[in-house]
Amino acid sequence: MFQLLDDFSEIIYISDPETHDLLFLNKAAKVFYNVKDSSPKKCYAALHHRDSPCPTCSTPHLKFDSVYEWELTDPQTEKHYLLRNKLLHLEDNKVARMEIAVDISSQKQKIQELKGKETLDKFIINCVKILHTKQSVEKNIMDLLRETGLFLQANRAYIFLFDYEKETMNNDYEWCSENVEPQKEFLQNLPLSIIPNWLEAFHRNESFYIEDTNLLDKDTEEYKTLEPQNIKSLVAGPLMAENGELLGFIGVDDPSTKKSSQYITTLFNSFSFFIVSILEQQKIRRQLVHQSFTDSLTGLQNRNKYIKDIEQLNIDMEAKKINSIGIAFADMNDLKLLNDNFGHEKGDSALKELADTLSSSFRKQDAYRIGGDEFVILCPNIPQDMFNQKVTFLMELSKSNKIQSFSLGYKWFGQFTDINLMLKEVDSLMYKEKTKYHNRGNGCNCY
Repeated sequence: MFQLLDDFSEIIYISDPETHDLLFLNKAAKVFYNVKDSSPKKCYAALHHRDSPCPTCSTPHLKFDSVYEWELTDPQTEKHYLLRNKLLHLEDNKVARMEIAVDISSQKQKIQELKGKETLDKFIINCVKILHTKQSVEKNIMDLLRETGLFLQANRAYIFLFDYEKETMNNDYEWCSENVEPQKEFLQNLPLSIIPNWLEAFHRNESFYIEDTNLLDKDTEEYKTLEPQNIKSLVAGPLMAENGELLGFIGVDDPSTKKSSQYITTLFNSFSFFIVSILEQQKIRRQLVHQSFTDSLTGLQNRNKYIKDIEQLNIDMEAKKINSIGIAFADMNDLKLLNDNFGHEKGDSALKELADTLSSSFRKQDAYRIGGDEFVILCPNIPQDMFNQKVTFLMELSKSNKIQSFSLGYKWFGQFTDINLMLKEVDSLMYKEKTKYHNRGNGCNCY
Protein backbone atom coordinates (compact mmCIF):
# COMPACT_ATOMS: atom_id res chain seq x y z
CA MET A 1 0.00 0.00 0.00
CA PHE A 2 2.81 2.42 0.93
CA GLN A 3 4.48 1.99 -2.46
CA LEU A 4 1.20 2.87 -4.15
CA LEU A 5 0.83 6.09 -2.12
CA ASP A 6 4.41 7.09 -2.86
CA ASP A 7 3.55 7.87 -6.48
CA PHE A 8 0.82 10.42 -5.77
CA SER A 9 1.49 14.16 -5.97
CA GLU A 10 -0.61 14.96 -2.91
CA ILE A 11 1.10 15.23 0.48
CA ILE A 12 0.30 11.96 2.29
CA TYR A 13 1.49 10.68 5.63
CA ILE A 14 0.43 7.90 8.00
CA SER A 15 0.98 7.96 11.75
CA ASP A 16 0.04 6.10 14.91
CA PRO A 17 -2.99 7.95 16.40
CA GLU A 18 -1.97 7.10 19.97
CA THR A 19 1.82 7.52 20.02
CA HIS A 20 2.02 10.05 17.12
CA ASP A 21 4.86 7.97 15.65
CA LEU A 22 5.31 8.53 11.92
CA LEU A 23 4.74 5.28 10.01
CA PHE A 24 5.04 6.57 6.46
CA LEU A 25 5.55 9.71 4.38
CA ASN A 26 5.25 9.64 0.62
CA LYS A 27 7.82 11.39 -1.57
CA ALA A 28 5.77 14.59 -1.83
CA ALA A 29 5.49 14.81 1.97
CA LYS A 30 9.21 14.22 2.50
CA VAL A 31 10.08 17.00 0.06
CA PHE A 32 7.49 19.44 1.41
CA TYR A 33 8.38 18.92 5.08
CA ASN A 34 12.10 18.43 4.35
CA VAL A 35 12.09 15.23 6.36
CA LYS A 36 15.40 13.37 6.46
CA ASP A 37 16.18 9.96 7.89
CA SER A 38 17.52 11.69 10.99
CA SER A 39 14.35 13.72 11.51
CA PRO A 40 12.26 13.14 14.67
CA LYS A 41 9.85 10.27 14.40
CA LYS A 42 6.87 12.00 16.05
CA CYS A 43 4.55 13.62 13.50
CA TYR A 44 4.26 16.87 15.46
CA ALA A 45 8.05 17.14 15.77
CA ALA A 46 9.03 16.07 12.24
CA LEU A 47 6.30 17.96 10.41
CA HIS A 48 5.50 20.96 12.59
CA HIS A 49 8.64 21.38 14.74
CA ARG A 50 6.69 21.10 17.98
CA ASP A 51 7.56 19.52 21.31
CA SER A 52 4.03 18.24 21.90
CA PRO A 53 0.98 17.19 19.84
CA CYS A 54 -0.65 19.92 17.76
CA PRO A 55 -3.66 21.61 19.40
CA THR A 56 -5.51 21.37 16.05
CA CYS A 57 -4.90 17.60 15.71
CA SER A 58 -7.95 16.01 14.10
CA THR A 59 -7.42 12.51 15.57
CA PRO A 60 -10.33 12.75 18.08
CA HIS A 61 -12.72 13.33 15.16
CA LEU A 62 -11.55 10.42 13.00
CA LYS A 63 -13.48 7.23 12.18
CA PHE A 64 -12.88 4.13 10.08
CA ASP A 65 -15.99 4.44 7.91
CA SER A 66 -15.87 8.14 7.02
CA VAL A 67 -13.46 10.87 5.95
CA TYR A 68 -12.96 13.98 8.10
CA GLU A 69 -12.37 17.06 5.94
CA TRP A 70 -11.09 20.46 6.99
CA GLU A 71 -9.08 23.37 5.62
CA LEU A 72 -5.92 24.88 7.00
CA THR A 73 -3.66 27.79 6.11
CA ASP A 74 -0.02 27.01 6.85
CA PRO A 75 1.36 30.03 8.79
CA GLN A 76 4.90 29.41 7.55
CA THR A 77 4.16 29.09 3.82
CA GLU A 78 0.80 30.94 3.80
CA LYS A 79 -0.51 28.21 1.55
CA HIS A 80 -4.05 26.92 1.87
CA TYR A 81 -4.75 23.20 2.11
CA LEU A 82 -7.74 20.91 1.94
CA LEU A 83 -7.08 18.09 4.42
CA ARG A 84 -8.77 14.68 4.35
CA ASN A 85 -8.18 12.41 7.36
CA LYS A 86 -9.43 8.94 8.36
CA LEU A 87 -8.51 5.93 10.45
CA LEU A 88 -7.51 2.69 8.73
CA HIS A 89 -6.31 -0.82 9.48
CA LEU A 90 -2.85 -1.82 8.26
CA GLU A 91 -2.13 -5.40 7.19
CA ASP A 92 -1.04 -6.36 10.72
CA ASN A 93 -4.37 -4.98 12.08
CA LYS A 94 -2.52 -2.00 13.52
CA VAL A 95 -4.69 1.11 13.66
CA ALA A 96 -3.25 4.08 11.79
CA ARG A 97 -4.20 7.64 10.89
CA MET A 98 -3.84 8.79 7.27
CA GLU A 99 -3.81 12.41 6.12
CA ILE A 100 -3.98 13.62 2.53
CA ALA A 101 -3.24 17.32 1.98
CA VAL A 102 -4.15 19.05 -1.29
CA ASP A 103 -2.71 22.48 -2.00
CA ILE A 104 -5.67 24.61 -3.10
CA SER A 105 -3.88 27.95 -2.80
CA SER A 106 -3.94 28.67 -6.51
CA GLN A 107 -7.62 27.85 -6.72
CA LYS A 108 -8.33 30.14 -3.77
CA GLN A 109 -6.35 32.82 -5.58
CA LYS A 110 -8.32 32.27 -8.79
CA ILE A 111 -11.57 32.65 -6.90
CA GLN A 112 -10.30 35.90 -5.39
CA GLU A 113 -9.34 37.18 -8.84
CA LEU A 114 -12.87 36.53 -10.05
CA LYS A 115 -14.49 38.44 -7.21
CA GLY A 116 -15.47 41.23 -9.53
CA LYS A 117 -17.62 38.80 -11.49
CA GLU A 118 -20.15 38.31 -8.75
CA THR A 119 -22.47 35.81 -10.44
CA LEU A 120 -19.67 33.60 -11.73
CA ASP A 121 -17.87 33.86 -8.41
CA LYS A 122 -20.91 32.69 -6.46
CA PHE A 123 -21.49 29.87 -8.89
CA ILE A 124 -17.91 28.59 -8.71
CA ILE A 125 -17.90 28.73 -4.91
CA ASN A 126 -21.16 26.79 -4.90
CA CYS A 127 -19.62 24.18 -7.23
CA VAL A 128 -16.59 23.79 -4.98
CA LYS A 129 -18.92 23.29 -2.00
CA ILE A 130 -20.89 20.70 -3.95
CA LEU A 131 -17.73 18.76 -4.76
CA HIS A 132 -16.71 18.65 -1.12
CA THR A 133 -19.99 17.80 0.55
CA LYS A 134 -19.93 14.52 2.46
CA GLN A 135 -21.75 12.49 -0.16
CA SER A 136 -20.43 9.93 -2.59
CA VAL A 137 -18.09 11.15 -5.33
CA GLU A 138 -20.67 10.10 -7.93
CA LYS A 139 -23.43 12.16 -6.26
CA ASN A 140 -21.17 15.21 -5.90
CA ILE A 141 -20.15 15.12 -9.56
CA MET A 142 -23.73 14.63 -10.75
CA ASP A 143 -24.85 17.60 -8.62
CA LEU A 144 -22.02 19.67 -10.11
CA LEU A 145 -23.02 18.76 -13.68
CA ARG A 146 -26.65 19.60 -12.97
CA GLU A 147 -25.73 23.03 -11.57
CA THR A 148 -23.33 23.67 -14.47
CA GLY A 149 -25.91 22.69 -17.08
CA LEU A 150 -28.59 24.88 -15.52
CA PHE A 151 -26.21 27.83 -15.05
CA LEU A 152 -25.10 27.70 -18.69
CA GLN A 153 -28.60 26.82 -19.95
CA ALA A 154 -27.09 23.82 -21.74
CA ASN A 155 -28.78 20.68 -23.02
CA ARG A 156 -26.20 18.33 -21.55
CA ALA A 157 -23.24 18.49 -19.18
CA TYR A 158 -20.86 15.55 -18.95
CA ILE A 159 -17.47 14.16 -18.03
CA PHE A 160 -15.47 11.76 -20.19
CA LEU A 161 -12.54 9.83 -18.72
CA PHE A 162 -9.73 8.30 -20.80
CA ASP A 163 -8.49 4.71 -20.80
CA TYR A 164 -5.02 4.92 -22.32
CA GLU A 165 -4.46 1.15 -22.28
CA LYS A 166 -7.44 0.65 -24.59
CA GLU A 167 -6.97 4.07 -26.25
CA THR A 168 -10.62 4.80 -25.59
CA MET A 169 -12.80 7.27 -23.71
CA ASN A 170 -16.00 6.74 -21.75
CA ASN A 171 -18.85 9.05 -20.84
CA ASP A 172 -18.73 8.32 -17.10
CA TYR A 173 -21.06 11.10 -15.89
CA GLU A 174 -23.95 12.83 -17.66
CA TRP A 175 -26.69 15.33 -16.82
CA CYS A 176 -29.46 16.16 -19.31
CA SER A 177 -31.96 19.00 -19.27
CA GLU A 178 -35.67 18.31 -19.52
CA ASN A 179 -36.77 16.66 -22.78
CA VAL A 180 -33.17 15.90 -23.82
CA GLU A 181 -32.39 12.24 -24.50
CA PRO A 182 -29.48 10.76 -22.46
CA GLN A 183 -26.54 9.63 -24.58
CA LYS A 184 -24.26 8.07 -21.98
CA GLU A 185 -24.95 4.42 -22.86
CA PHE A 186 -24.04 5.09 -26.51
CA LEU A 187 -20.80 6.89 -25.64
CA GLN A 188 -18.72 4.08 -24.17
CA ASN A 189 -15.38 2.77 -25.45
CA LEU A 190 -15.12 5.46 -28.11
CA PRO A 191 -11.66 5.57 -29.75
CA LEU A 192 -9.57 8.59 -28.77
CA SER A 193 -8.60 8.87 -32.43
CA ILE A 194 -11.95 10.51 -33.29
CA ILE A 195 -11.06 13.74 -31.44
CA PRO A 196 -7.49 14.62 -32.52
CA ASN A 197 -8.12 18.39 -32.51
CA TRP A 198 -9.68 18.24 -29.07
CA LEU A 199 -6.69 16.35 -27.68
CA GLU A 200 -4.27 18.83 -29.19
CA ALA A 201 -6.06 21.69 -27.41
CA PHE A 202 -6.38 19.76 -24.17
CA HIS A 203 -2.65 18.98 -24.07
CA ARG A 204 -2.05 22.75 -24.31
CA ASN A 205 -4.37 22.98 -21.30
CA GLU A 206 -6.91 24.83 -23.44
CA SER A 207 -10.64 24.30 -23.95
CA PHE A 208 -12.04 23.15 -27.28
CA TYR A 209 -15.01 24.97 -28.85
CA ILE A 210 -17.29 23.93 -31.71
CA GLU A 211 -19.49 26.87 -32.67
CA ASP A 212 -21.55 24.96 -35.25
CA THR A 213 -21.32 21.21 -35.85
CA ASN A 214 -22.73 21.71 -39.37
CA LEU A 215 -19.40 23.30 -40.32
CA LEU A 216 -17.50 20.09 -39.50
CA ASP A 217 -16.29 17.74 -42.22
CA LYS A 218 -19.19 15.31 -42.67
CA ASP A 219 -16.82 12.43 -43.44
CA THR A 220 -15.01 12.56 -40.10
CA GLU A 221 -15.74 10.22 -37.18
CA GLU A 222 -16.03 13.33 -35.04
CA TYR A 223 -19.07 14.56 -36.99
CA LYS A 224 -20.56 11.05 -37.25
CA THR A 225 -20.42 10.79 -33.45
CA LEU A 226 -21.87 14.24 -32.72
CA GLU A 227 -24.56 14.43 -35.40
CA PRO A 228 -26.84 11.62 -34.04
CA GLN A 229 -26.88 13.43 -30.69
CA ASN A 230 -28.41 16.54 -32.31
CA ILE A 231 -25.60 18.71 -30.94
CA LYS A 232 -25.36 22.17 -32.48
CA SER A 233 -22.43 23.55 -30.46
CA LEU A 234 -20.26 22.51 -27.53
CA VAL A 235 -17.44 23.58 -25.23
CA ALA A 236 -15.10 21.04 -23.61
CA GLY A 237 -12.32 21.68 -21.10
CA PRO A 238 -9.42 19.42 -20.08
CA LEU A 239 -9.20 17.60 -16.75
CA MET A 240 -5.46 17.74 -16.21
CA ALA A 241 -3.67 16.17 -13.23
CA GLU A 242 -0.81 18.00 -11.52
CA ASN A 243 1.70 15.62 -13.11
CA GLY A 244 0.48 16.68 -16.57
CA GLU A 245 -1.59 13.57 -17.27
CA LEU A 246 -4.78 14.31 -19.18
CA LEU A 247 -7.48 12.34 -17.36
CA GLY A 248 -10.38 13.34 -19.62
CA PHE A 249 -12.59 16.37 -20.14
CA ILE A 250 -15.72 18.15 -18.93
CA GLY A 251 -18.11 19.50 -21.55
CA VAL A 252 -21.48 21.09 -22.23
CA ASP A 253 -23.69 20.80 -25.32
CA ASP A 254 -25.57 23.78 -26.76
CA PRO A 255 -24.88 26.29 -23.98
CA SER A 256 -26.71 29.63 -24.03
CA THR A 257 -25.31 32.04 -26.62
CA LYS A 258 -25.29 34.64 -23.84
CA LYS A 259 -22.36 32.75 -22.31
CA SER A 260 -19.24 33.16 -24.43
CA SER A 261 -16.83 30.28 -24.94
CA GLN A 262 -14.21 32.29 -23.01
CA TYR A 263 -16.67 32.71 -20.12
CA ILE A 264 -17.29 28.94 -20.05
CA THR A 265 -13.56 28.27 -20.32
CA THR A 266 -12.94 30.48 -17.29
CA LEU A 267 -15.59 28.56 -15.41
CA PHE A 268 -14.10 25.18 -16.37
CA ASN A 269 -10.58 26.30 -15.46
CA SER A 270 -11.79 27.46 -12.05
CA PHE A 271 -13.27 24.20 -10.83
CA SER A 272 -11.57 21.56 -13.01
CA PHE A 273 -8.82 21.31 -10.38
CA PHE A 274 -11.36 20.23 -7.78
CA ILE A 275 -12.90 17.68 -10.13
CA VAL A 276 -9.47 16.18 -10.83
CA SER A 277 -8.67 16.18 -7.12
CA ILE A 278 -11.73 14.19 -6.09
CA LEU A 279 -11.38 11.84 -9.08
CA GLU A 280 -7.79 11.06 -8.09
CA GLN A 281 -8.76 10.64 -4.44
CA GLN A 282 -11.57 8.34 -5.54
CA LYS A 283 -8.99 6.35 -7.48
CA ILE A 284 -6.79 6.13 -4.37
CA ARG A 285 -9.73 5.01 -2.24
CA ARG A 286 -10.73 2.36 -4.76
CA GLN A 287 -7.18 1.04 -4.94
CA LEU A 288 -6.90 1.01 -1.13
CA VAL A 289 -10.24 -0.79 -0.80
CA HIS A 290 -9.17 -3.27 -3.46
CA GLN A 291 -5.91 -3.92 -1.63
CA SER A 292 -7.63 -4.27 1.76
CA PHE A 293 -10.03 -6.86 0.30
CA THR A 294 -7.55 -8.76 -1.91
CA ASP A 295 -5.16 -11.54 -0.96
CA SER A 296 -1.76 -10.35 -2.16
CA LEU A 297 -0.48 -13.85 -3.01
CA THR A 298 -3.38 -15.37 -4.96
CA GLY A 299 -5.36 -12.32 -6.07
CA LEU A 300 -8.54 -13.82 -4.59
CA GLN A 301 -10.71 -11.96 -2.10
CA ASN A 302 -9.30 -12.15 1.42
CA ARG A 303 -10.70 -12.77 4.90
CA ASN A 304 -11.68 -9.10 5.33
CA LYS A 305 -13.92 -9.30 2.24
CA TYR A 306 -15.23 -12.69 3.36
CA ILE A 307 -16.37 -11.31 6.73
CA LYS A 308 -17.96 -8.30 5.06
CA ASP A 309 -19.80 -10.46 2.52
CA ILE A 310 -21.05 -12.84 5.23
CA GLU A 311 -22.59 -9.87 7.04
CA GLN A 312 -24.26 -8.77 3.81
CA LEU A 313 -25.51 -12.31 3.13
CA ASN A 314 -27.24 -12.34 6.51
CA ILE A 315 -28.93 -9.04 5.66
CA ASP A 316 -29.96 -10.28 2.20
CA MET A 317 -31.30 -13.53 3.62
CA GLU A 318 -33.46 -11.70 6.14
CA ALA A 319 -34.75 -9.50 3.33
CA LYS A 320 -35.46 -12.68 1.29
CA LYS A 321 -33.22 -11.48 -1.55
CA ILE A 322 -31.50 -14.89 -1.69
CA ASN A 323 -33.38 -18.09 -2.53
CA SER A 324 -30.45 -20.52 -2.55
CA ILE A 325 -26.73 -20.71 -1.89
CA GLY A 326 -23.94 -23.12 -2.69
CA ILE A 327 -20.99 -23.25 -0.27
CA ALA A 328 -17.65 -25.04 -0.62
CA PHE A 329 -14.62 -25.21 1.66
CA ALA A 330 -11.26 -26.27 0.23
CA ASP A 331 -8.18 -26.90 2.34
CA MET A 332 -4.83 -27.73 0.75
CA ASN A 333 -3.28 -30.94 1.97
CA ASP A 334 0.25 -31.07 3.40
CA LEU A 335 1.13 -27.42 2.81
CA LYS A 336 3.52 -27.46 5.77
CA LEU A 337 5.31 -30.54 4.40
CA LEU A 338 5.53 -28.87 1.02
CA ASN A 339 7.07 -25.74 2.56
CA ASP A 340 9.44 -27.73 4.78
CA ASN A 341 10.66 -30.06 2.04
CA PHE A 342 10.71 -27.77 -1.00
CA GLY A 343 10.65 -24.24 0.39
CA HIS A 344 7.96 -21.60 0.76
CA GLU A 345 8.29 -20.59 -2.89
CA LYS A 346 6.96 -24.04 -3.86
CA GLY A 347 4.17 -23.75 -1.30
CA ASP A 348 3.19 -20.31 -2.58
CA SER A 349 3.15 -21.64 -6.13
CA ALA A 350 0.82 -24.48 -5.08
CA LEU A 351 -1.55 -22.01 -3.38
CA LYS A 352 -1.67 -19.90 -6.53
CA GLU A 353 -2.46 -22.98 -8.62
CA LEU A 354 -5.31 -23.92 -6.31
CA ALA A 355 -6.63 -20.35 -6.36
CA ASP A 356 -6.52 -20.30 -10.18
CA THR A 357 -8.33 -23.64 -10.32
CA LEU A 358 -11.08 -22.40 -7.97
CA SER A 359 -11.59 -19.16 -9.90
CA SER A 360 -11.66 -21.09 -13.20
CA SER A 361 -14.31 -23.47 -11.89
CA PHE A 362 -16.39 -20.78 -10.18
CA ARG A 363 -16.49 -17.01 -10.59
CA LYS A 364 -13.48 -15.19 -9.14
CA GLN A 365 -15.82 -12.94 -7.13
CA ASP A 366 -17.20 -16.06 -5.42
CA ALA A 367 -13.79 -17.30 -4.19
CA TYR A 368 -11.95 -16.31 -1.00
CA ARG A 369 -8.67 -17.23 0.66
CA ILE A 370 -9.48 -16.96 4.36
CA GLY A 371 -6.33 -18.49 5.85
CA GLY A 372 -2.96 -19.95 5.01
CA ASP A 373 -4.30 -23.04 3.23
CA GLU A 374 -8.05 -22.39 3.53
CA PHE A 375 -10.35 -21.32 0.71
CA VAL A 376 -14.10 -20.72 0.58
CA ILE A 377 -16.61 -20.55 -2.28
CA LEU A 378 -19.91 -18.68 -1.80
CA CYS A 379 -22.46 -18.84 -4.63
CA PRO A 380 -25.71 -17.06 -3.70
CA ASN A 381 -28.80 -17.63 -5.86
CA ILE A 382 -27.26 -20.48 -7.83
CA PRO A 383 -29.39 -23.43 -9.03
CA GLN A 384 -28.46 -26.76 -7.44
CA ASP A 385 -27.58 -28.48 -10.72
CA MET A 386 -25.32 -25.60 -11.78
CA PHE A 387 -23.51 -25.65 -8.43
CA ASN A 388 -22.95 -29.40 -8.65
CA GLN A 389 -21.68 -29.05 -12.22
CA LYS A 390 -19.15 -26.49 -11.07
CA VAL A 391 -17.98 -28.76 -8.26
CA THR A 392 -17.58 -31.63 -10.73
CA PHE A 393 -15.65 -29.36 -13.10
CA LEU A 394 -13.41 -28.29 -10.20
CA MET A 395 -12.56 -31.92 -9.41
CA GLU A 396 -11.84 -32.74 -13.06
CA LEU A 397 -9.79 -29.60 -13.61
CA SER A 398 -7.68 -30.18 -10.51
CA LYS A 399 -6.90 -33.72 -11.71
CA SER A 400 -6.00 -32.67 -15.25
CA ASN A 401 -3.79 -29.81 -13.99
CA LYS A 402 -2.12 -32.12 -11.46
CA ILE A 403 -2.16 -29.50 -8.71
CA GLN A 404 -1.34 -30.16 -5.06
CA SER A 405 -4.16 -32.20 -3.51
CA PHE A 406 -6.81 -30.57 -1.34
CA SER A 407 -9.76 -31.65 0.79
CA LEU A 408 -13.15 -30.38 -0.31
CA GLY A 409 -16.47 -30.07 1.47
CA TYR A 410 -19.48 -28.66 -0.31
CA LYS A 411 -23.28 -28.37 -0.08
CA TRP A 412 -26.15 -26.57 -1.78
CA PHE A 413 -28.83 -25.05 0.46
CA GLY A 414 -32.36 -24.29 -0.70
CA GLN A 415 -33.63 -23.27 2.73
CA PHE A 416 -31.96 -20.91 5.16
CA THR A 417 -31.59 -20.85 8.90
CA ASP A 418 -28.39 -19.03 9.70
CA ILE A 419 -25.45 -18.45 7.35
CA ASN A 420 -22.95 -19.20 10.12
CA LEU A 421 -24.60 -22.59 10.80
CA MET A 422 -24.43 -23.43 7.09
CA LEU A 423 -20.77 -22.44 6.94
CA LYS A 424 -20.05 -24.59 9.99
CA GLU A 425 -21.79 -27.56 8.40
CA VAL A 426 -19.82 -27.33 5.17
CA ASP A 427 -16.57 -26.74 7.07
CA SER A 428 -17.29 -29.95 8.98
CA LEU A 429 -17.78 -31.81 5.69
CA MET A 430 -14.39 -30.57 4.51
CA TYR A 431 -12.70 -31.77 7.72
CA LYS A 432 -14.24 -35.22 7.27
CA GLU A 433 -12.54 -35.35 3.86
CA LYS A 434 -9.33 -34.11 5.45
CA THR A 435 -9.50 -36.95 7.99
CA LYS A 436 -10.04 -39.51 5.23
CA TYR A 437 -6.98 -38.13 3.43
CA HIS A 438 -4.75 -38.47 6.49
CA ASN A 439 -6.09 -41.97 7.22
CA ARG A 440 -5.10 -43.01 3.68
CA GLY A 441 -1.61 -41.76 4.39
CA ASN A 442 -0.81 -40.72 0.82
CA GLY A 443 -1.16 -37.80 -1.55
CA CYS A 444 -3.77 -39.32 -3.81
CA ASN A 445 -6.61 -37.04 -2.67
CA CYS A 446 -6.29 -34.69 -5.61
CA TYR A 447 -9.78 -33.69 -6.59
